[in-house]
Amino acid sequence: MRQLDRFLSAVHDGCQREGVSMLLVRSLGVATAGMWRFLLVVPFLLALILLLTIIIGSRSWFFAAIFFASSANLAMLVAMRTAFAQIGEYSAPDLMKLIFGGVKYWFLHAVVTLILFAAAGMIVKIADVHGMTGLGAEIRQSGLAPTFDSLMTDPFFAAMIWGASILSGLFWTALLVPQAAVAWSSAQNREPFDLFWGFGARFLALLPVVLLTFGVIFVTGAADAAYRFVGYAFMATFALLLSVDLDPLTRSEITEMAVGCGIVVLAAYWQAVAAALAFVDRRDEAERARAAAYVTTAEDKVDAAALRRMRQQG
Repeated sequence: MRQLDRFLSAVHDGCQREGVSMLLVRSLGVATAGMWRFLLVVPFLLALILLLTIIIGSRSWFFAAIFFASSANLAMLVAMRTAFAQIGEYSAPDLMKLIFGGVKYWFLHAVVTLILFAAAGMIVKIADVHGMTGLGAEIRQSGLAPTFDSLMTDPFFAAMIWGASILSGLFWTALLVPQAAVAWSSAQNREPFDLFWGFGARFLALLPVVLLTFGVIFVTGAADAAYRFVGYAFMATFALLLSVDLDPLTRSEITEMAVGCGIVVLAAYWQAVAAALAFVDRRDEAERARAAAYVTTAEDKVDAAALRRMRQQG
């Protein structure tokens, strides 16, 4: 019981130190007040993504697919730059820095996520071999190829998938400040930050924002609608490149996708604002620490010089 009390006390102290409630309220207020800014940017951003995909696809389908897949991270960086402009940190953007930043963080998060799900699959396989789950036996008895929904009925398999998903989300949360740093430095005459600068900074403060936004996205079904929109946009882009026809969407499908994408955009901007505010706090904290270290070093040098003079006079 004492250990639990100590743990809860440590969590409470950490939340206070990270400013959990403060960042949650500040980011929601800033995001609500400035949401219109990002909504104005979104149509131009989508047009730019499709245009660049077509241009890259005319040369290489492989690189076009990579760029299109990473466009979600590019959109996140653009959202962060919109948030920076809203809080008075605007600077002229550098599009190439934003594009390469989006590709780098998409690749990093994708690799880590694949490793997590591969590890989850290996654990399920090992557990099935040792008789810890009856999943393999059920598949062999049915003689049918399993679907993902049927696999998720197995508690052990579902626990592994949810565990990998949660870890992937936590890794995303830890990457928010580094992405904000890249978004801030993706400007003319600004030195770039390291890939992992600020990794895990303000983690506890950012976590409630990530949980709330992801929760809303998945509970409302917005994630499924957004995935279908992205898939259709991808097929439509390559249908245009190949000069082939694509079945048009129905009115209900368009409405569902529009509402789902709207929810995703609003949630993403809230995350972007929270990340921008967390970056500014972390950057200012680092600058104060450097200034304090410089003053301490200067004072030490003065003290050492005064000590030498006293010894010479003595």
